[in-house]
Amino acid sequence: MRVSETLELSIPEDGLDVNRLERYLSREIKEFGKRVFVKVLQEIEAKKLEEAKGRVGCREEVPRYLFTRLGLIRFERHKVKYKEKSKFGFFLDDILGLKPYQIATRWVKQRALELAVEYPYRQAKSLLRHEIGDEISYRTIHRWAQEEGKKLREEEQARQEAVFARAEKASNDGREREIVVLEVDGTMIHSQEKGEDDFEAKLDIMYSGKELESQKAKQKRYRLKDKVIYGGIEGADDFGERLYIKGEEKLQQELMKLLWEGKREEHRRLLKLKQLVDGPSEKLDDLLGYLEENWDESMGRGV
Repeated sequence: MRVSETLELSIPEDGLDVNRLERYLSREIKEFGKRVFVKVLQEIEAKKLEEAKGRVGCREEVPRYLFTRLGLIRFERHKVKYKEKSKFGFFLDDILGLKPYQIATRWVKQRALELAVEYPYRQAKSLLRHEIGDEISYRTIHRWAQEEGKKLREEEQARQEAVFARAEKASNDGREREIVVLEVDGTMIHSQEKGEDDFEAKLDIMYSGKELESQKAKQKRYRLKDKVIYGGIEGADDFGERLYIKGEEKLQQELMKLLWEGKREEHRRLLKLKQLVDGPSEKLDDLLGYLEENWDESMGRGV
């Protein structure tokens, strides 16, 4: 599928400087991108409707709005009747995976949540408007944060039950740490809900290693590394268990990183430590033997 669109610009010359030119081009290019976006959607729908002729019946066009990283776009799509299922829907929405009442792309929602983590909701709203050129209400960003938080809580509870209720082993690399630093603090927060008790917000920062800041410095100074952050308002027991799982998941990534970086000695040492910690494992023995014999080929450095 090929789509063609032309951009023509009338550059103002009076009082022109690089800053004015930057603002002008940024605005025009963004508007051009939105037009191209809508045209691509029209072409996709036309092509797919032609391919589905006989299986869907076209009805009227219905407008829809969507916040994208280019800003707010408005496009029209056909309401259709799916003949085999005897139900109505929007063909383009189904093709693109757009859910009912979805007002933004995944990127916009993710960016809004990233800003909401760092700033108050109203400020996050203003920063997002500056980035995409259109405004999403702070209430919407708050609702997204609540929905995402609920999903994260459910995932954490599932992992916690697997490890501490069903005795499933948490994944880890078996590495013996030279140093582990754990900092935990909490503060009481007054609930804004009528009749609700005050609760404690807890925050943990964990480090599980150290590295020399400079090889040339006269006095040795070390910085902590492998940082893990976890926060929550659950009770102390739940907080501790979920913190443990979070740390294990983060540290597990180190083994794969060493493998892809080709650090043979460090990778071998970690695997052997895992062997000692986890106990006898035929699969682990096979993996160790294979890597010893085929390291160069495995890393793409065969002779």
